[in-house]
Amino acid sequence: MRDFALLLLAALSGYIGFALLALSQKCHWKAVAGDRALSQSSLISMRGAGGFFLILCVVLANWRDGIAFGSILSLFLLAATGLAVAFTLAWQSVRLRWILIFVKSRANRETKTRIN
Repeated sequence: MRDFALLLLAALSGYIGFALLALSQKCHWKAVAGDRALSQSSLISMRGAGGFFLILCVVLANWRDGIAFGSILSLFLLAATGLAVAFTLAWQSVRLRWILIFVKSRANRETKTRIN
C-alpha cells in the first residue's frame, strides 16, 4: 500500500508540475482562464512551483524504488504525465481550471481593491 501511495503521489506531482508550467504560457492561460490577466509575480511563482513539483516527482520515485529503478521510473512518469497534460490541454483545457484556485491573478486583486 505504501508503494502504491508513493507512486500515486509521484504521478500527481508530475501532473501538477507540468500543468503549472503549461499554464505559465500565455496561450494555455487564455485557453483555461479566459480573459483573466496573469501578473508577472504569479507567472514566476507558477514556474517555480512547477519545477518544484517535477523535482518532487523524481524524488518520490527514487525514494520508492531506490536510485537505480527510481530514476527509470521517474523518466517514464515524467513522460506520461507530460503527455497527459498535453492531451488535457488539447482535448478539454477547461479541466485544468481547478489549478487556478491556487494562482492569484491580477484581475482578482483589482476586483478586490475596487470592492473595498
